[in-house]
Amino acid sequence: MSDEVAEKKSSVNKKGSYRKRRPQNRRTTEQHADGENKTEIVVKREKVEMVPVPEELIGKPTEGTVVSVIRKGKYNFGFISLTTGNDFDDKTLPRIYFNPSCLVDSTVYLRRGYTVKFICGNDDEGRSVAKEIELTEEGKKVQVEREAIIAQKRSEKQLQQDQQPEKDTAATTSNKRRDTRKAKDYKTVSLKIQKEGSDIEKTIEFSLGQSIGKLKAIAMKELEAPIEYSVYQVTPDQPQGTFLTKSTLNQLKDNDVIRLAPKPESEAQ
Repeated sequence: MSDEVAEKKSSVNKKGSYRKRRPQNRRTTEQHADGENKTEIVVKREKVEMVPVPEELIGKPTEGTVVSVIRKGKYNFGFISLTTGNDFDDKTLPRIYFNPSCLVDSTVYLRRGYTVKFICGNDDEGRSVAKEIELTEEGKKVQVEREAIIAQKRSEKQLQQDQQPEKDTAATTSNKRRDTRKAKDYKTVSLKIQKEGSDIEKTIEFSLGQSIGKLKAIAMKELEAPIEYSVYQVTPDQPQGTFLTKSTLNQLKDNDVIRLAPKPESEAQ
């Protein structure tokens, strides 16, 4: 290899090296009094792993405190710390995932610091999830106080906006248009619910705008069904039921039959 080719190759390698992604760790440099010797210390961010829910709590009622609520676009979920004390921020305590479909009352919006009671369960992929979430009596008191503060702040903010001189007419008109948009009106249907191994049949009113998880929670409460049961739609062609999906949920009609039953062994594996 000639000196010219070697020099070009070396130059390319050096240029490429600058494009390598540098580590994001924070670096600090300590310099001695003589100005010559330097010691570089790399301070790595400590990653705290979430403590899993103990196996002995799965399927059992427990209480905890909402430690975080995360909203990312259309996604809304959070985590509950398995403690009702002031130490709910402690990352060494177990935490469990939840989303709005896990609430018994879909009109309740959980906020950080609310104490709740729920059933520790697993989703279809075996991950821990809080189900049948309800506010405790203490949680209801905190909710009333918090909502009153939020309402007061909103009222004060609205008053300040009303007192400001009118300007940016285009922006004001755009905001009014957004405020007057109507929420989508979902159909409410009457569904007959059954449970495997029982002759009891009940009728519930259900809005198709809600999730399958919410339908399951309502049916489980009405029929006292085990938490591991899944939701199936019963039809004349499928008397044992077909697994309910979001698409089939949206097509439900009055007097359709919903059945709670364990998964067949072929699906459970």
